[in-house]
Amino acid sequence: MKSQRIVATAQSKIAVEDFELPSLEPDQVLIETQFSAISPGTELAFLHHLPNTPGVYPYYPGYSSSGHVADKGSAVTDLEVGQRVACNIRHAARAVVEAGRCIPIPDGVSNQDATSAYQRITGRDEALMMIVLQWK
Repeated sequence: MKSQRIVATAQSKIAVEDFELPSLEPDQVLIETQFSAISPGTELAFLHHLPNTPGVYPYYPGYSSSGHVADKGSAVTDLEVGQRVACNIRHAARAVVEAGRCIPIPDGVSNQDATSAYQRITGRDEALMMIVLQWK
């Protein structure tokens, strides 16, 4: 199955590229991304090769997204197809990820608000300064 993702191809240059998703393993889920959060601190520093960043390209940014489970592996018991989740994944329209890297989104919380859940759980203050990218 194909998907699309954001890639920094060189310093200060980004593109959207097609890529092939890996096969689903028993402990993994396929996520259809609705929103992903762009960190104006960390990710832009890496994109522009600011001090204390490696400046290695291609660079695949992203670490906090929300969407729904589109498929699941045979060993996944705590998530259901169609369930809304926040995940620690790159900026991509679809992603295959270990189920343990996804957090169910409670009723009453929007997917957009849940997009920065990873930063909030890990205590990263930059979650309050997220730019949200909507995938269609």
